[in-house]
Amino acid sequence: MKRIVKVSSWEFRLTYASGHYIHNYDDYNIECDIINRNLGILHDTYVLKLEGKAENIQLYLDYLKCSGFKIH
Repeated sequence: MKRIVKVSSWEFRLTYASGHYIHNYDDYNIECDIINRNLGILHDTYVLKLEGKAENIQLYLDYLKCSGFKIH
């Protein structure tokens, strides 16, 4: 399954820089390509192309939500 999603975060909600969380996709057995990255002072936005099993993609998105990201 392939899926393109936009995610964003406010830096003050995160313990680490947003890239730390985005790059943890290997733990979920999926492929992730960053199509677009907009890093601001406090607000970061990514457009991600995710490939893998639907349940693994959903687990990764749930992980991002729990870490402080908003899924658009």
